[in-house]
Amino acid sequence: GGDSLLRKSDKKGATCLHAASRGGHLGAIKALVEKDTSKEMLMTATNNGASCLYIAASNGHVAVVEYLLEKGGKQLLTMTTKDKWTCAHIASKNGHLEVLKTIKGHEGGTRLLEQETDRNRTCLSVATSQIEYDRQGKPVGFEGQVAVCNFLKSLGMKQ
Repeated sequence: GGDSLLRKSDKKGATCLHAASRGGHLGAIKALVEKDTSKEMLMTATNNGASCLYIAASNGHVAVVEYLLEKGGKQLLTMTTKDKWTCAHIASKNGHLEVLKTIKGHEGGTRLLEQETDRNRTCLSVATSQIEYDRQGKPVGFEGQVAVCNFLKSLGMKQ
């Protein structure tokens, strides 16, 4: 019936929950998660390992990240992609400071900010690598990544 339709995925392994997370559609996400009593859909990853939380973090949807963490807890928080990227890595790369602060506020969040990818990249090194500088050494644009770097450095994080 309808439940199996909700769990259907596209050729990349994305479900309707992944799509709603990408778009930041909190109302739709709540309806899907409340229907998914087994948390199976909540814990489903795409073919490359992206969870709904990873996708929401990638797109800077703070309220969605907060809700998904509330429902999925540490199990959802610690899911990684195939190359061991976490929701914190992708939020750092994309300059989503408020998402990182939300992640840090959850059980296991600080530890997640220190975790390395399969290529030994930390959240700080990922954010730093996105910043371009002008001839005077000042960052050009990339305010989000600069703010992320400053936040992570203030926590004593290492590159």
